[in-house]
Formats: sequence, C-alpha cells, structure tokens
Amino acid sequence: MKAAVDADRLAAPKPPPGDPCNGCGACCIATKCPMGKGLFGFEPGPCPALERTADRYVCGLIANPLAYVPDGNDATADVLSAAATTAICIGIGCDARHTGDPEFPAEFTRRQTRWAMKHGRDMMMGMVRWLGRERTVEVVGRELLHRPTGKTVAIRGPKR
Repeated sequence: MKAAVDADRLAAPKPPPGDPCNGCGACCIATKCPMGKGLFGFEPGPCPALERTADRYVCGLIANPLAYVPDGNDATADVLSAAATTAICIGIGCDARHTGDPEFPAEFTRRQTRWAMKHGRDMMMGMVRWLGRERTVEVVGRELLHRPTGKTVAIRGPKR
C-alpha cells in the first residue's frame, strides 16, 4: 500500500477504489505503474509521463505517446496509445490504494481478475510494444525485470 498523496497536488479528490477514474492523479503521483517502471526505471517517485490538463491529470503514454517513446521504436502514436491503454488497465476503475483507503470492494477485485484473465496477454504485449526490441526491461513470468539493476516488479493479474 502506498503512502497517502498530498491532497493539494491532486486535480480532484481521489475516488474510492473501484470507482471510475476522475483524473485526480493520485496513482501516478505516488508511484509509477509497471509500464512506467519499464520505461523510466524503478526509482521511487511520480511518473514522468503524468501530464496536467486544465482540470485533470492524464497519462502521457496515452495522450501524447510520441513524447515518451524510446529511441528505435517506430510504432505510430495510435498503436502506442492503444498499447498503453491496455497495458495500464484503463477502464476498470481506480486501483490506487493508499494509506487510510478502505480495502478493495470484493466486486472490484473480481472485475480486475476477470479483466486481467481476458486481457492479460494484451497487457504484456502492450508493454513489450512500448519497450521495443532493444530494451532494458524483460517480462519474466509475472514480473518485469530491470536488467541493469536486477529489480523486479509484479505485473497485476490473476495467478495461474
């Protein structure tokens, strides 16, 4: 569980876990998702691809993918945006749990599991599409391995 994010930095109050995303930014201010760790490294801190609009935060990997694409990746903006949308599970609801938040509702946990079972391969391939062939991150089982440091991060989804 992540430490609570300073409410002054949020674009809107953080919704309860499982509720629709409102662009508050709490998840990406607190830490990088597995996709962000693969692209920007495992150091703690906010995601460099978090972009602020007039009234909300958006993921730059989706909204502005060519600004973040690694050198040598020749994918189009549409392909990268679609890959990031799937890889970071857009559409399943707020999955940022911070200190003081309630447990995930059981129905949300079931919804996450169903979504990951249906889209698990697409999630992995989305990450691989972004990272390209010459990458420092490798998918190993249910984890991303950062080769230079040897650090790993679990990839969300059901155990098989």
